Amino acid sequence: MKRFMMVLFAFALSTPAAAQMQRPQMQGPVPADACPLTERGRWEGGKRVVPDRYMRLVNLYSESEGIPRPLLFAQIWQESSFCQRAVSSAGAMGLMQLMPGTARELGVDPKDAHQNVAGGSRYLARLKRQFGSWEAALAAYNAGPGRVAEHGGQVPPIAETQHYVITIMSQVK
Repeated sequence: MKRFMMVLFAFALSTPAAAQMQRPQMQGPVPADACPLTERGRWEGGKRVVPDRYMRLVNLYSESEGIPRPLLFAQIWQESSFCQRAVSSAGAMGLMQLMPGTARELGVDPKDAHQNVAGGSRYLARLKRQFGSWEAALAAYNAGPGRVAEHGGQVPPIAETQHYVITIMSQVK
């Protein structure tokens, strides 16, 4: 037993073994709170604090796409808490939680923060033009444009979607 423990200890300390060890990769959904605090939005002293690199993206794309800055900020907070590595159980990725098909359609890499916000904000602005209101655009972003169209351009009676829209819009007004 003593010999086994010595061999095990020597193996653990050996450089080649340590070099071959890799940090386990997370498989499946990655919740926003799995991101280190320095890499995502967080509450400090009653205020939301977001990494500067992400605030620059909010400022850039809210202006270029004509989205009210507080709305884009609130949507990204709701989607991912500003955690770029977040992946939903449905497979949506990144800051704006783009679905893979939507990201392909928009021609963006959802794993790249800049492209994710560029594509997500362009998509949200397009939905606003299509449905005429930010509430309907947010509902379409969350539940899909087909569901909003089925309900005459209004927020569909889906509890998750209604909560999503109310939560975001309450932070804008």
